[in-house]
Formats: sequence, structure tokens, C-alpha cells
Amino acid sequence: FGLRAAIGYFILWVIGMALSLAHAARQRRIVKQFYQNHACLAEFAVNVEGFPPDATDDDTIRRFLREAFGNQDLDVSVCYDYRDRKDRVAELLEKILVQLDVDAG
Repeated sequence: FGLRAAIGYFILWVIGMALSLAHAARQRRIVKQFYQNHACLAEFAVNVEGFPPDATDDDTIRRFLREAFGNQDLDVSVCYDYRDRKDRVAELLEKILVQLDVDAG
């Protein structure tokens, strides 16, 4: 009985592994086809670095980039490097969330 059970489990494992690999390959093909047929935000985004640390005004940066690229349809989202202050930012965010919870009742 033990040998037959081991062989049966092995066959089930092989079938399961084959099905898992086939599913992974199918998912990869589906994702590749999706991104070929649909535009993604990454195709329309540019990462611009090198601004001075005090350049945080969206409108000023937007005007500069629109003039530099000659395109009036672009928009700006300013990101900040706060890695050296991430603990303080997390603490302040927690305080804000607690206050919002209190206000919500």
C-alpha cells in the first residue's frame, strides 16, 4: 500500500507542477498581450531630477517644463525624498489618521 500511495502522490505532484507551470506561462502571455494592447501611465511619464531642494512649487516647475519641452499639455507631480525623515513622517501620518478617526466618530 505504501509504495502505491507514494507513486500516486508523486504522479499527483507531477501533474500539479505541470499545471502550475502551464498556468504561469499562460499568465505571462496574457500580461504581455495586455501591455501591448493598452497604454500604460509609464509610457507618458518622465522622471526629472536635479532641481534645487527649495524648488517645490508645482506651478513654477510646470511652467519651466512646458517651456523646455514645448508642450502645454503636460502636468507635474512633485515627489520628495524624505528617507532621512521617514520615521517622523510616519509619526505625523499616524497622528493625522487618529485625528480623522476621532472626527469620524
